Amino acid sequence: MADNGTISELLKAENKAKATIEAARNEKRQQLKRANEEAAAEITKLQEQANREIREADEEFRSKHKDDITSREEETVAALKEVDELVNENKEALIKFLVDQTMSIEPQLHENYAISQLAASKERHK
Repeated sequence: MADNGTISELLKAENKAKATIEAARNEKRQQLKRANEEAAAEITKLQEQANREIREADEEFRSKHKDDITSREEETVAALKEVDELVNENKEALIKFLVDQTMSIEPQLHENYAISQLAASKERHK
């Protein structure tokens, strides 16, 4: 009977050890879960802060350089207007030039063709 008592004590100790190990594993899982949640919250917080800083820097840049941007836009509009005026001024003259050039073509043999014809005629006369 003493052996039964010892065996039952060993079984109780084994069960107690299993329960202790399982509790430790559960605690470890809970700690990892909390750590992951805290890390995710910290990452989100840092991302929001970085985005806010970027927006503030962009707004500051735009407010400092608003006059430059406006003047560049005005210069661009003026330059485009000038180009349009030049196009309108020279449109008729360009069309006339292109039509004249197209209508005054004098047909000529290409120099390579002329040379090949000359060589062929020399061959025939030999």
